[in-house]
Amino acid sequence: MAGYPILVAVNRAPRRLVHDADLVRRRAAGESLRSLAADYGVVHTTLSRYFVRKDVAAQLRAARRALGAEGRAAKARRVGERQLERTVRRQAKEEAALARSFSEGGVQPRRARRSDFEAWLDDRDARRPLLRQDLRSRSDELAAGAAESGGGIDALIEATGLRTLENLVRNIDPAILVCAYDNDAAARTFAPPDGSRLRRLSPDLELLHRRAAGEPLRRLARDYGVTHTTLGRWFARPSVAREINKLQRRRRPRGQPQTGRRPARHGGARASTRV
Repeated sequence: MAGYPILVAVNRAPRRLVHDADLVRRRAAGESLRSLAADYGVVHTTLSRYFVRKDVAAQLRAARRALGAEGRAAKARRVGERQLERTVRRQAKEEAALARSFSEGGVQPRRARRSDFEAWLDDRDARRPLLRQDLRSRSDELAAGAAESGGGIDALIEATGLRTLENLVRNIDPAILVCAYDNDAAARTFAPPDGSRLRRLSPDLELLHRRAAGEPLRRLARDYGVTHTTLGRWFARPSVAREINKLQRRRRPRGQPQTGRRPARHGGARASTRV
């Protein structure tokens, strides 16, 4: 037996690995071998040997091509949505300008009307055409209610049952859509609270709003079932502190100076004590 070569089955399936299509897709998306190995209950070297098999390598290449196509399609969809948003905002601005022009500049006759025909002509010139806000339907009313309650584009689609953004743009008043876009932008401004490495505290956006409004730590700690020192350490995190500062800037009226500014460099503190 010593003179015969030992044959090793290179493409033999791993014994402990229970693989599926999601494993190949996650690896094609760039997930590391060690994180995948922890989820599938094997060592990372087992996954490394599995992914070099010819059939699995071909699946991996196909999955990468599919992910690239999906990424390009998603990027094209986002570009189209941004173009639709710009179109809707332009239409809403034009409608508002047209409504202001008819409300502010009525046609006033320069002299007394000498006949009924002149009066008819003046009334015809001063007549305001029907604007989009005058032609609101039941879908417009449902969309306006969803937007007034803070809903975005998805909430408008669900409330009206129009199913797609294109249907929404074709059938809903642009002013309502602008309000929904603004709600989406306001929701994206504030990230969800950082709840990592927390055992008892379950933070939410309301906690940030209450702290930004100046509510004391002890009252908040009593409502959230933790100690005030736990909340103090959580609010001291840089990411949470940035969110609090954003909320405080939004709550501060325009023109109101910020408190706690540093004194001027060139003798500002000493100059204030002079008589």
